Amino acid sequence: MSEVLVRLLALSTLLIGGCIPQLPEVKDPCAKWQEPGLYDYSVDVDGKKRKAYISIPNSVGPRTLVFVLHGGAMSRRDMAEVTKFIPLSDSEGFVAVFPKGTGTFWNSWSGVPERRKADDVAFLDKLVSSLEKDTCGEGVLATGFSAGAHMAQRWGCEGKNVDAVVTAAGLNLAESCSGDPVPIRSYNGLDDPHVPFEGGDGTGRNGDFISVDESMAIWRKRNECSDEDSVIIGEEGPVSCEAWNCAVPTELCTIENYGHAWPGGTTKPQGGNHDATAAAWAWFNALETSTTDDVQEDEGA
Repeated sequence: MSEVLVRLLALSTLLIGGCIPQLPEVKDPCAKWQEPGLYDYSVDVDGKKRKAYISIPNSVGPRTLVFVLHGGAMSRRDMAEVTKFIPLSDSEGFVAVFPKGTGTFWNSWSGVPERRKADDVAFLDKLVSSLEKDTCGEGVLATGFSAGAHMAQRWGCEGKNVDAVVTAAGLNLAESCSGDPVPIRSYNGLDDPHVPFEGGDGTGRNGDFISVDESMAIWRKRNECSDEDSVIIGEEGPVSCEAWNCAVPTELCTIENYGHAWPGGTTKPQGGNHDATAAAWAWFNALETSTTDDVQEDEGA
Protein backbone atom coordinates (compact mmCIF):
# COMPACT_ATOMS: atom_id res chain seq x y z
CA MET A 1 0.00 0.00 0.00
CA SER A 2 1.44 3.39 -1.00
CA GLU A 3 2.36 6.03 1.58
CA VAL A 4 -0.21 8.43 0.12
CA LEU A 5 -3.00 5.83 0.36
CA VAL A 6 -2.07 5.05 3.97
CA ARG A 7 -2.21 8.79 4.76
CA LEU A 8 -5.62 9.14 3.09
CA LEU A 9 -7.07 6.17 4.99
CA ALA A 10 -5.77 7.54 8.29
CA LEU A 11 -7.17 10.97 7.43
CA SER A 12 -10.60 9.53 6.58
CA THR A 13 -10.72 7.69 9.89
CA LEU A 14 -9.81 10.83 11.82
CA LEU A 15 -12.28 13.06 9.97
CA ILE A 16 -15.18 10.63 10.28
CA GLY A 17 -14.85 9.39 13.84
CA GLY A 18 -11.77 10.85 15.45
CA CYS A 19 -11.32 13.77 17.80
CA ILE A 20 -9.54 16.59 16.02
CA PRO A 21 -7.52 18.66 18.52
CA GLN A 22 -7.32 22.42 18.62
CA LEU A 23 -4.20 23.98 17.13
CA PRO A 24 -1.81 24.41 20.08
CA GLU A 25 0.19 27.50 20.89
CA VAL A 26 3.88 26.86 20.30
CA LYS A 27 6.87 28.88 21.41
CA ASP A 28 8.34 29.20 17.92
CA PRO A 29 5.83 28.59 15.10
CA CYS A 30 8.64 28.90 12.52
CA ALA A 31 10.56 25.94 13.99
CA LYS A 32 10.03 22.39 12.81
CA TRP A 33 6.50 21.37 13.82
CA GLN A 34 6.84 18.68 16.46
CA GLU A 35 3.37 17.16 16.12
CA PRO A 36 2.31 17.47 12.46
CA GLY A 37 -1.26 16.58 11.60
CA LEU A 38 -4.80 17.89 11.36
CA TYR A 39 -6.09 20.50 13.80
CA ASP A 40 -9.26 22.45 14.41
CA TYR A 41 -8.97 26.22 14.35
CA SER A 42 -11.33 29.17 14.82
CA VAL A 43 -11.39 32.96 14.66
CA ASP A 44 -13.97 35.50 15.82
CA VAL A 45 -15.60 37.62 13.11
CA ASP A 46 -18.32 40.12 14.06
CA GLY A 47 -18.91 38.29 17.31
CA LYS A 48 -19.28 34.88 15.64
CA LYS A 49 -16.84 31.99 15.81
CA ARG A 50 -15.85 30.76 12.34
CA LYS A 51 -13.97 27.49 11.90
CA ALA A 52 -11.40 25.78 9.72
CA TYR A 53 -9.37 22.59 9.65
CA ILE A 54 -5.62 23.17 9.47
CA SER A 55 -3.15 20.53 8.28
CA ILE A 56 0.36 21.27 9.57
CA PRO A 57 3.27 19.42 7.92
CA ASN A 58 6.55 18.36 9.52
CA SER A 59 8.40 21.36 8.12
CA VAL A 60 10.02 24.62 9.18
CA GLY A 61 8.64 28.05 8.43
CA PRO A 62 7.83 30.23 6.75
CA ARG A 63 5.06 28.05 5.30
CA THR A 64 2.75 28.91 2.41
CA LEU A 65 -0.96 28.90 3.31
CA VAL A 66 -3.09 27.05 0.75
CA PHE A 67 -6.79 27.75 1.31
CA VAL A 68 -9.16 25.08 -0.04
CA LEU A 69 -12.79 26.26 -0.13
CA HIS A 70 -15.47 23.55 -0.33
CA GLY A 71 -18.44 23.58 -2.68
CA GLY A 72 -22.07 24.12 -1.70
CA ALA A 73 -23.53 21.33 0.46
CA MET A 74 -20.00 20.02 1.02
CA SER A 75 -18.02 19.95 4.25
CA ARG A 76 -14.40 20.63 5.11
CA ARG A 77 -13.95 16.86 5.33
CA ASP A 78 -15.43 16.35 1.86
CA MET A 79 -13.11 18.92 0.31
CA ALA A 80 -10.03 17.44 1.98
CA GLU A 81 -10.88 13.96 0.73
CA VAL A 82 -11.85 15.02 -2.82
CA THR A 83 -8.83 17.21 -3.53
CA LYS A 84 -6.15 15.23 -1.63
CA PHE A 85 -4.44 18.46 -0.59
CA ILE A 86 -3.37 17.04 2.79
CA PRO A 87 -0.94 14.39 1.46
CA LEU A 88 0.52 17.07 -0.83
CA SER A 89 0.83 19.40 2.16
CA ASP A 90 2.78 16.71 4.00
CA SER A 91 5.22 16.17 1.15
CA GLU A 92 5.62 19.82 0.07
CA GLY A 93 5.64 21.52 3.47
CA PHE A 94 2.76 24.00 3.10
CA VAL A 95 -0.20 24.50 5.45
CA ALA A 96 -3.49 23.28 3.98
CA VAL A 97 -6.43 25.33 5.27
CA PHE A 98 -10.03 24.09 4.93
CA PRO A 99 -12.41 26.86 6.06
CA LYS A 100 -16.07 26.17 6.82
CA GLY A 101 -18.79 28.12 5.04
CA THR A 102 -22.09 29.07 6.63
CA GLY A 103 -25.48 27.41 6.78
CA THR A 104 -27.05 24.46 8.56
CA PHE A 105 -28.42 22.27 5.80
CA TRP A 106 -26.73 23.95 2.82
CA ASN A 107 -23.17 24.73 3.81
CA SER A 108 -21.94 27.37 1.35
CA TRP A 109 -20.29 30.73 0.74
CA SER A 110 -21.16 34.31 -0.14
CA GLY A 111 -19.31 34.18 -3.45
CA VAL A 112 -22.75 34.15 -5.09
CA PRO A 113 -24.58 37.51 -4.72
CA GLU A 114 -27.75 35.83 -3.41
CA ARG A 115 -25.81 34.63 -0.34
CA ARG A 116 -24.16 37.89 0.76
CA LYS A 117 -25.33 37.63 4.38
CA ALA A 118 -22.08 36.44 5.96
CA ASP A 119 -18.91 38.51 5.65
CA ASP A 120 -16.80 35.67 4.28
CA VAL A 121 -14.12 38.00 2.92
CA ALA A 122 -13.53 39.33 6.44
CA PHE A 123 -13.48 35.75 7.77
CA LEU A 124 -10.86 34.59 5.27
CA ASP A 125 -8.72 37.71 5.75
CA LYS A 126 -8.88 37.18 9.52
CA LEU A 127 -7.84 33.54 9.09
CA VAL A 128 -4.79 34.64 7.14
CA SER A 129 -3.64 37.21 9.69
CA SER A 130 -4.13 34.72 12.55
CA LEU A 131 -2.43 31.82 10.80
CA GLU A 132 0.52 33.97 9.75
CA LYS A 133 1.22 34.38 13.46
CA ASP A 134 0.28 30.89 14.69
CA THR A 135 1.85 28.78 11.91
CA CYS A 136 4.56 31.08 10.54
CA GLY A 137 2.50 31.48 7.40
CA GLU A 138 3.75 33.50 4.44
CA GLY A 139 2.06 33.69 1.05
CA VAL A 140 -1.54 32.71 0.24
CA LEU A 141 -2.92 30.55 -2.56
CA ALA A 142 -6.73 30.57 -2.67
CA THR A 143 -8.35 27.52 -4.26
CA GLY A 144 -11.95 26.37 -4.35
CA PHE A 145 -14.58 24.28 -6.08
CA SER A 146 -18.04 25.40 -7.29
CA ALA A 147 -19.47 27.78 -4.65
CA GLY A 148 -16.03 27.72 -3.04
CA ALA A 149 -14.54 28.66 -6.41
CA HIS A 150 -16.90 31.65 -6.71
CA MET A 151 -15.81 32.63 -3.20
CA ALA A 152 -12.08 32.20 -3.89
CA GLN A 153 -12.37 34.43 -6.95
CA ARG A 154 -14.38 36.99 -5.00
CA TRP A 155 -11.79 36.90 -2.21
CA GLY A 156 -9.05 37.49 -4.78
CA CYS A 157 -10.94 40.57 -5.96
CA GLU A 158 -12.12 42.05 -2.66
CA GLY A 159 -9.76 40.67 -0.01
CA LYS A 160 -6.41 41.88 1.26
CA ASN A 161 -4.25 38.79 1.53
CA VAL A 162 -4.52 36.66 -1.62
CA ASP A 163 -1.38 36.18 -3.72
CA ALA A 164 -2.93 33.91 -6.38
CA VAL A 165 -6.15 32.06 -7.18
CA VAL A 166 -6.82 28.62 -8.72
CA THR A 167 -10.42 27.42 -8.99
CA ALA A 168 -12.53 24.67 -10.56
CA ALA A 169 -16.13 25.17 -11.77
CA GLY A 170 -16.18 28.78 -10.64
CA LEU A 171 -16.76 32.33 -11.87
CA ASN A 172 -15.83 35.86 -10.87
CA LEU A 173 -19.03 37.12 -9.23
CA ALA A 174 -17.37 39.81 -7.11
CA GLU A 175 -19.13 43.11 -6.57
CA SER A 176 -15.86 44.94 -7.21
CA CYS A 177 -12.63 43.74 -8.79
CA SER A 178 -10.02 46.48 -8.73
CA GLY A 179 -6.56 46.89 -7.32
CA ASP A 180 -3.18 45.29 -7.96
CA PRO A 181 -3.15 42.38 -10.43
CA VAL A 182 -3.70 38.89 -8.96
CA PRO A 183 -2.60 35.74 -10.83
CA ILE A 184 -5.57 33.49 -11.70
CA ARG A 185 -6.07 30.05 -13.22
CA SER A 186 -9.66 28.90 -13.76
CA TYR A 187 -10.64 25.32 -14.64
CA ASN A 188 -14.05 25.05 -16.32
CA GLY A 189 -15.76 22.05 -17.88
CA LEU A 190 -17.36 22.68 -21.26
CA ASP A 191 -20.35 20.51 -20.27
CA ASP A 192 -20.83 21.71 -16.70
CA PRO A 193 -24.59 21.71 -15.99
CA HIS A 194 -24.30 23.60 -12.69
CA VAL A 195 -22.07 26.43 -13.92
CA PRO A 196 -22.76 26.56 -17.68
CA PHE A 197 -19.75 27.57 -19.75
CA GLU A 198 -21.87 29.88 -21.91
CA GLY A 199 -23.74 31.27 -18.90
CA GLY A 200 -27.43 31.16 -18.08
CA ASP A 201 -29.45 28.98 -15.73
CA GLY A 202 -27.52 26.23 -14.00
CA THR A 203 -29.02 23.10 -12.48
CA GLY A 204 -27.88 24.06 -8.98
CA ARG A 205 -29.49 26.45 -6.51
CA ASN A 206 -27.98 29.73 -7.61
CA GLY A 207 -29.82 30.61 -10.80
CA ASP A 208 -28.55 32.72 -13.68
CA PHE A 209 -24.78 32.93 -14.28
CA ILE A 210 -22.51 35.04 -16.44
CA SER A 211 -20.43 33.10 -18.96
CA VAL A 212 -16.88 31.92 -18.35
CA ASP A 213 -15.70 34.38 -21.02
CA GLU A 214 -17.39 37.25 -19.16
CA SER A 215 -15.82 36.09 -15.92
CA MET A 216 -12.34 35.97 -17.45
CA ALA A 217 -12.90 39.42 -19.00
CA ILE A 218 -13.21 40.81 -15.47
CA TRP A 219 -9.85 39.27 -14.59
CA ARG A 220 -8.26 40.50 -17.82
CA LYS A 221 -9.23 44.05 -16.91
CA ARG A 222 -7.99 43.64 -13.34
CA ASN A 223 -4.73 42.08 -14.50
CA GLU A 224 -3.91 44.77 -17.08
CA CYS A 225 -4.08 42.45 -20.09
CA SER A 226 -3.49 43.63 -23.63
CA ASP A 227 -6.04 43.38 -26.42
CA GLU A 228 -4.18 40.45 -27.95
CA ASP A 229 -5.94 37.10 -28.31
CA SER A 230 -5.08 34.33 -25.88
CA VAL A 231 -2.56 31.64 -26.78
CA ILE A 232 -2.59 27.94 -25.90
CA ILE A 233 0.07 27.26 -23.28
CA GLY A 234 -0.57 23.58 -22.58
CA GLU A 235 -2.70 20.60 -23.52
CA GLU A 236 -3.14 17.36 -21.59
CA GLY A 237 -5.81 14.98 -22.84
CA PRO A 238 -9.14 16.83 -22.63
CA VAL A 239 -7.58 19.76 -20.77
CA SER A 240 -6.49 22.79 -22.79
CA CYS A 241 -5.01 25.86 -21.06
CA GLU A 242 -4.83 29.31 -22.63
CA ALA A 243 -3.30 32.54 -21.37
CA TRP A 244 -3.46 36.23 -22.17
CA ASN A 245 -0.67 38.82 -22.31
CA CYS A 246 -1.11 40.39 -18.86
CA ALA A 247 0.83 41.94 -16.02
CA VAL A 248 0.49 38.62 -14.14
CA PRO A 249 -0.46 35.09 -15.31
CA THR A 250 -4.13 35.01 -16.31
CA GLU A 251 -5.17 31.55 -17.49
CA LEU A 252 -8.25 29.54 -18.42
CA CYS A 253 -8.12 25.75 -18.61
CA THR A 254 -11.12 24.22 -20.37
CA ILE A 255 -11.98 20.52 -20.18
CA GLU A 256 -13.84 18.80 -23.03
CA ASN A 257 -16.82 16.55 -22.22
CA TYR A 258 -16.47 17.49 -18.57
CA GLY A 259 -19.06 18.35 -15.96
CA HIS A 260 -19.02 19.63 -12.40
CA ALA A 261 -16.06 18.24 -10.45
CA TRP A 262 -12.54 18.91 -9.20
CA PRO A 263 -10.14 17.70 -11.97
CA GLY A 264 -8.26 14.63 -10.81
CA GLY A 265 -10.26 14.45 -7.58
CA THR A 266 -11.88 11.42 -6.04
CA THR A 267 -15.30 12.22 -7.53
CA LYS A 268 -16.21 11.58 -11.16
CA PRO A 269 -15.75 12.76 -13.86
CA GLN A 270 -11.98 12.63 -13.49
CA GLY A 271 -11.00 14.99 -16.33
CA GLY A 272 -8.45 12.70 -17.89
CA ASN A 273 -5.23 12.32 -15.94
CA HIS A 274 -4.95 16.00 -15.02
CA ASP A 275 -4.39 16.54 -11.29
CA ALA A 276 -5.57 20.07 -10.50
CA THR A 277 -4.28 19.78 -6.92
CA ALA A 278 -0.68 19.06 -7.91
CA ALA A 279 -0.92 21.46 -10.88
CA ALA A 280 -2.17 24.33 -8.67
CA TRP A 281 0.74 23.92 -6.28
CA ALA A 282 3.32 23.64 -9.07
CA TRP A 283 1.84 26.73 -10.77
CA PHE A 284 1.98 28.74 -7.55
CA ASN A 285 5.56 27.65 -6.88
CA ALA A 286 6.52 28.81 -10.37
CA LEU A 287 4.96 32.20 -9.62
CA GLU A 288 6.88 32.48 -6.36
CA THR A 289 10.16 31.52 -8.05
CA SER A 290 9.59 34.05 -10.83
CA THR A 291 8.83 36.81 -8.31
CA THR A 292 11.95 35.99 -6.29
CA ASP A 293 14.11 36.03 -9.42
CA ASP A 294 12.66 39.40 -10.46
CA VAL A 295 13.44 40.88 -7.04
CA GLN A 296 17.00 39.57 -7.13
CA GLU A 297 17.54 41.02 -10.59
CA ASP A 298 16.20 44.40 -9.45
CA GLU A 299 18.50 44.39 -6.41
CA GLY A 300 21.48 43.50 -8.57
CA ALA A 301 20.75 46.22 -11.11
